[in-house]
Amino acid sequence: MTRYVQARWLALGLLGAFSLWGASGCGSLSELATAPGAVDQASSGVAPLPVGDPGGLALAALTEVRANPVPRGSIDGNTLLTRISLVLLPGATLADLRDAAKKVDASGIAFSQPGSPFLDLEVPRQNNALALLSLAESLQGQRGILLAEGAQQFGDQALPSADGLTAPKEALNHLLVTRFPGAWNLKRRADLGPKIRVVVADNYGGPHENFDQQLEGSVTLPPFDPAEVLDHGFKVVSTLAARFDSLQSHAANPSPRNLDIRAVALRGLSRNQGLAEIFAAIQSARGTDPVIVNLSVGFNIGVEFESLTGLGPTALRLKLESHYLDGLHWASLTRQAPDFEDRVLLIHSAGNDALTPGGQAYPGIRSSELNSPFTIATVIDSIERIAQDELLWNPPGQPLGDLRLDQAAVDGLVSERTALIGGKPAMKNNLLRVGCTTRGERLEDLTVSAFCNDSGQLFAVGEGCHVLQEAGANPARSVVDGTSFAAPQVAGLAAYLWQLDDTLSRQPVAQTVRLLQATARGSAAVPACLDAYGACLALDARRGDLKMRQELIDVVGSDFKFNELDLQDFERIYALNTPAGPPDPADSDDSRHDLNGDGFTGGSRVTRFDLNAGALGQDGSPIFSSLQVNVEGSRVTLNEEALTDLDILKYFAYATGTDGQPLFYDASGPNAISERRRILGSGPSLMTITAFGGTTSFGTHVLEALGGCDPAQRPVFLTELELNQQTAPLQFRAGSSSFQIAHESPNVATINFSTSLAGPVDCPQGDEPSQSGYETFLSIAVSRPGLLRIEKRTDLTSPPTVQLSNLTVSRPFLEERFRFGVVANQGPINLSNFRVATITFTPDP
Repeated sequence: MTRYVQARWLALGLLGAFSLWGASGCGSLSELATAPGAVDQASSGVAPLPVGDPGGLALAALTEVRANPVPRGSIDGNTLLTRISLVLLPGATLADLRDAAKKVDASGIAFSQPGSPFLDLEVPRQNNALALLSLAESLQGQRGILLAEGAQQFGDQALPSADGLTAPKEALNHLLVTRFPGAWNLKRRADLGPKIRVVVADNYGGPHENFDQQLEGSVTLPPFDPAEVLDHGFKVVSTLAARFDSLQSHAANPSPRNLDIRAVALRGLSRNQGLAEIFAAIQSARGTDPVIVNLSVGFNIGVEFESLTGLGPTALRLKLESHYLDGLHWASLTRQAPDFEDRVLLIHSAGNDALTPGGQAYPGIRSSELNSPFTIATVIDSIERIAQDELLWNPPGQPLGDLRLDQAAVDGLVSERTALIGGKPAMKNNLLRVGCTTRGERLEDLTVSAFCNDSGQLFAVGEGCHVLQEAGANPARSVVDGTSFAAPQVAGLAAYLWQLDDTLSRQPVAQTVRLLQATARGSAAVPACLDAYGACLALDARRGDLKMRQELIDVVGSDFKFNELDLQDFERIYALNTPAGPPDPADSDDSRHDLNGDGFTGGSRVTRFDLNAGALGQDGSPIFSSLQVNVEGSRVTLNEEALTDLDILKYFAYATGTDGQPLFYDASGPNAISERRRILGSGPSLMTITAFGGTTSFGTHVLEALGGCDPAQRPVFLTELELNQQTAPLQFRAGSSSFQIAHESPNVATINFSTSLAGPVDCPQGDEPSQSGYETFLSIAVSRPGLLRIEKRTDLTSPPTVQLSNLTVSRPFLEERFRFGVVANQGPINLSNFRVATITFTPDP
């Protein structure tokens, strides 16, 4: 797989996280409630002020007006210099509205919707954002006006680019640790799935070479200014989906041809207008088709904080009040679609304000729950408590002023909430707030990014993300950081899950949220890291079939069958036919044959894998347990907590259903059974030994081995010793042994031991063992059931002598103990390829 090392960005603390939505940018709001007297068709541009009875309600007189974007020359930062956004009080009259418009010399209405208190006035162009702010302030306290502010657009909150740095090709690990390559092994089935609508609202401008090619014609781009280079939206979309090729093989969803990505251009639109366009794009989906909206836009208060503090706490409180009302606006829109919570999945970036001065001073500014209208809408029924929360807005030690709203402002919010949505509870079951982490090769290497806002529900790697590069641009511009680029990974995976399983897309989207959260992996530093492979595999357990697993092992042809041809391919890739046995790969490759999803193909590395896709836990997470499978008449136990690629392959090759028929393997071919025996062996080449009697203390456990003679006759032993011991005798019933261990470092130990057995043990007639010979095992204890297996291949001959030396273990010791044992069964046997399996210890009740 083509791999890259993403260059680190220079400043981390300036900008927040913005959003990705997909929509057509056109289409009507025909499903919106139409107030009496409203026109049926929306007008574009600026509409005249409504006329009628001056004492009549203004809301009843408003028509639908959807303005064109403000041109570049009338934008200062994120402020639209020709527009003022208003929120009317429920009882505002037409005279109140006309008086307010006259006071700011408004020429008409730039945005409005029938029955909605959120609208924009078109005013003469002001010289800068401060001048517009001053003009808007003149309407504060005006009769019928709850709030007035200079209109703000949504803006990029990606971190600054690293121009001048280079991005050498090395590791594409922003998608490796979250196990996307394992998920991509199912791409063929996704290519056959349904088309999924994804809405992406962002800033687009200027031509972007190769963009449509990489998305395979699946993106509908709205009109935008081709002369203005705005690439945030392109970067976000190219992190969500892209086809596999040498140009770009990095995006979360590898099947873009089955996506319908609708892009909404937000540049030059007020937040009022942007919310309406996003909602219209969602509603334009056919019938009740599900929609995914990836949100990488939000508020810029963290960035604007330093300039706003110069205006005093009043300006900051006004900004916060405006944000709360934006959340109410979004809630009021979504209330008009009765099935919105069930069919629209919102994926929202947590934001990057944690290191900004505002985020450092006020927990409310770095809260992902308050970072955009979409998240505020989920807590709108608690907004009076949030707006006056002292911990959020007046924490101890901050010198910049109390940002809590006064009672009059809170009363205004509550009044608007009652008028718009009544007592309806907030919609929160269809939204995920996505935070981002640093890069790393293992889950344990990741930490939450220092700039990431608080309270993320799910995390993906958001540092060093490789995105589509413009032709001729500095390579560093294709390497980006921010929660803006973690969120689309989740959205891309959600769309991929719907492509793989159309029954999931037809369920309430809360089921998808539950699946993503339940399959996430956690560590001490990152509570819930996205697991793409685990989520895809969980589809089988959720649905009660094994289609995903059947696709994984069907690596040859397109026949959807797992047979001897597939086994021959695995034999070649895993090097099973080499005299020394399969090698351990030195480097990860994330190949099509990596079954356990650890990034390494073949070898002895283990990770957990739900083999049989059994019932899910109460929280929707997979259950990992021990399973038994008959291998050529011998019973073998596999521990799902620790499996190699070969273990999984053997299970798929030998597992049978309740009727005794193969679950996966097509044994109908003339060479199917003989090839399986030749490639995978005629007996159990792995065994799980379960310990009985004993406790979790350092005492010696007596083991019961599978197969062999009566347990009372069987020569079995196990001993434990701590790592700081240099030597220790081993006690067992036959023969003798010696053991030495040198503890070189906290993570590596060299183990030297040898053992010899006096000879085979005769079993009583009729009590024949299922496997004869001698086996040795060595393992490192971990803190939960499921021990790391250590693999060593050797010949056992008669007289049976086993020697293992200089065995290096590269894994942190979670308990500083080793367990070593020998099991002797009847008769000599050559086990040239035997390996030691997982040992599960079961303490006394």
